[in-house]
Amino acid sequence: MEKLNILARTIVNHSLKVKEKDKVLITYQSIKSNPLVKEIVKEVIKVGGVPSLDYVDQDINNYIRE
Repeated sequence: MEKLNILARTIVNHSLKVKEKDKVLITYQSIKSNPLVKEIVKEVIKVGGVPSLDYVDQDINNYIRE
């Protein structure tokens, strides 16, 4: 878990430079990424940002496109 926390901190603080009241949309496609997404959400909240999640289910998307 420590590696995911370090990665989340790097993404939020260095790559995205999230500031207080920033709105951050996190889009993900696999439940396998839930642990990382959870850590990113924690970090966004920690710096005062507002996280929003968008889970994309490929099976449902494929069904819609058929």
